[in-house]
Amino acid sequence: DMQRIVRDTQAWQFKVPAGEPIFAATIRSEGVDFSRNPLYVADTPGMASLPPGMPFKDPEQLRSYFRTNQIRYAVFAEYFDDEAGLKEALAYKGRRVVINREGIASCETRITLKKLRNDCEVLYDNGRLCLMRLY
Repeated sequence: DMQRIVRDTQAWQFKVPAGEPIFAATIRSEGVDFSRNPLYVADTPGMASLPPGMPFKDPEQLRSYFRTNQIRYAVFAEYFDDEAGLKEALAYKGRRVVINREGIASCETRITLKKLRNDCEVLYDNGRLCLMRLY
């Protein structure tokens, strides 16, 4: 429901100091106060990103990318079965190549963020969304 989505969003956003940029790989943005924090929304991870281009397969390269761009916080949706989604996207042989590339990039990004979570400070995790301090 919409009220829960807004509450969840406000709960993770207010764990981040005002003015600090946040990388957001979430599905919904309802409730986000865009005037409080700059948000780098990963609609299609890696397709349009800050220089030198966002890596999405290697956790340490991704952390380095965030550090280079002074992004210390990342929030992501963690309720997807990204391993199964990636396997399905890689096996896809249809004509919708661009849409398939978007799916691959999204799954790979969330898989990498989940790996990064293992050695980051988790500030918020409700089973649907996870916010972490990257460095």
